[in-house]
Amino acid sequence: MEKVYKPCDAWRKETKDAQIKEDKTRDTETEIKRFFNRMKTRFIYLLGVVIGLLVLLRFIQRSKEGFQNDIAGAADTFTLYYAEWCPHCKTVKPAFQEWSKNGFVTAAGKQVKVRMVEQGEKPEEVAAKGIKGFPTFLL
Repeated sequence: MEKVYKPCDAWRKETKDAQIKEDKTRDTETEIKRFFNRMKTRFIYLLGVVIGLLVLLRFIQRSKEGFQNDIAGAADTFTLYYAEWCPHCKTVKPAFQEWSKNGFVTAAGKQVKVRMVEQGEKPEEVAAKGIKGFPTFLL
């Protein structure tokens, strides 16, 4: 039986074809990975949008129930609840006092009453609002 040897060019062509096929497979795998990474990023973004919308809907529902800061005789009142021992309150308090010098501010064409409530002075009001952290701003 005689051995048949392939010419060198044919062997190179087969090797080159095999290499091209392997490269295409590798490129396809890379493209698939890139596709799934893009989909993962888009899914996370979409999930964030959905969560944001749910929070917004909850806020709108709560707004329809009425403002949390109901004070007899006041149309709209913006209140800062603060504590003297709180470092964040110490930072906010001077700016809030400057902003609300006369007790009223105009927002969106409406007069809004502005007030500050210290936690130690009116603990029953703070407890009734369910305030657990300071500073807290309520409209």
